[in-house]
Amino acid sequence: MAKKPPPLPPFAEKFLATDAARGARVITIELHRWMRQHDVGVRQLTAIEAKRFLDQGTGGVPRMRTRQSALLRYLEWLRNEELLLWDPDELRQHPKRLSARALQFIAGLEVTLKPGTCNAHRTALRKFEGWLNRSRVTLNNLDRRHTEQWLASLQREGLHASTRRHVIIDVRAYLRWLFDRQYIVSNPEDLIRRTDLPKLPHYLPRPLSPTVDAELQKRLKRSSLRVHQALLLMRQTGLRCGELRGLPYDCIRVDPAGRRMLKVPLGKMYNERLVPLSDESHALIEHLQKSGNPRRAWLIQTRRGRPLNYQDYRRALYDVSRDLPQTDGKIVTHRLRHTFATSLLAGGMNLINLMTVLGHRDHRMTLRYAAVTPETIHEEYTEALSKLTTRYGIKPPVGVPMPADPAKLITDLIRWLQSHSGGDRETAAIIKRLSRINRWLTRTKK
Repeated sequence: MAKKPPPLPPFAEKFLATDAARGARVITIELHRWMRQHDVGVRQLTAIEAKRFLDQGTGGVPRMRTRQSALLRYLEWLRNEELLLWDPDELRQHPKRLSARALQFIAGLEVTLKPGTCNAHRTALRKFEGWLNRSRVTLNNLDRRHTEQWLASLQREGLHASTRRHVIIDVRAYLRWLFDRQYIVSNPEDLIRRTDLPKLPHYLPRPLSPTVDAELQKRLKRSSLRVHQALLLMRQTGLRCGELRGLPYDCIRVDPAGRRMLKVPLGKMYNERLVPLSDESHALIEHLQKSGNPRRAWLIQTRRGRPLNYQDYRRALYDVSRDLPQTDGKIVTHRLRHTFATSLLAGGMNLINLMTVLGHRDHRMTLRYAAVTPETIHEEYTEALSKLTTRYGIKPPVGVPMPADPAKLITDLIRWLQSHSGGDRETAAIIKRLSRINRWLTRTKK
């Protein structure tokens, strides 16, 4: 005589009596049989255990989808009855699709953030949720040990430190969002700590040397190709490549004093700005406007009426600079912007005005250019000495060469001012300025 199977729990019998149990009776019985074999109660059942149960099933892909659909109906019923402690949607997730909660999180970001930023969050969450699926880890039981394993997996992928940092920050924001809504119990500040963020290398701007810069501009001026003329405009105005692509046909503005300005549209920093135009740059823009359809939308566009691709500019710059003298690294479009900024700083433009022309929002971005313009530091030092000569009658030594270490020289000068000045406001301003230059020099040495 066949042995009678153990009875189902009362809540399972209650589910089978509902309309939602249609087609889910067999999977419900199989699930409770599997749970008894593995000594798992409904309160202890996790998404990992449910996935393991499905993986041990038989049949092809259509059969597996049918089993999963039937199981989800039972699990959702358990969730509504407050017998299940996690969201069954975790079983529905496709490896390349985001979960319902992640999509809800992204939808909230789209209200205030740019599309590119939201896409970066999507990419980060796909990496994170893909790892959770492969590792059979659910958000409900996520702990510090799991996040350490995930961080190690990012390292093994060989991602650049900057990329890993962005991914980690985006995932931490998502975990905070989940914690605020009580979807997870672990504190996100413990799951991902500040010390987990990789240290970023500090790269200095790489302007072209004056010789290479002069030769490159000479070649661009001789060319009749519009893409080369556009690159020359980038060098003369410091535009980013994306800003150059987005320049409208009517991009010149004239202020009340008759000075001509280039109106740069919304770009990387999501802000507009006006860049002063020299006579040469103004003539170049007028030449670009006269070539092609005068009713076109963009200053530089293809025959189909679309902005040139980034790759077109990269390829054109590579072709025109291929046999230039040896340079520090590959010549890319952004180095034209670096050269523009460094030449202005070396020519005497102050950092605040340079920040405005470049369209920087953070002054620290502009300060990086000070590290590659030693002639500017020398001018600041000379100016400080001249003020000392006028105010205190101090004459700098004649014929004595400048010490090899400018930081030491500035430090000695600051100490002398502190010990001999009366603490007036003008001297304090000089000391503050010299201290700021000294910090730049110290960072540059590192």
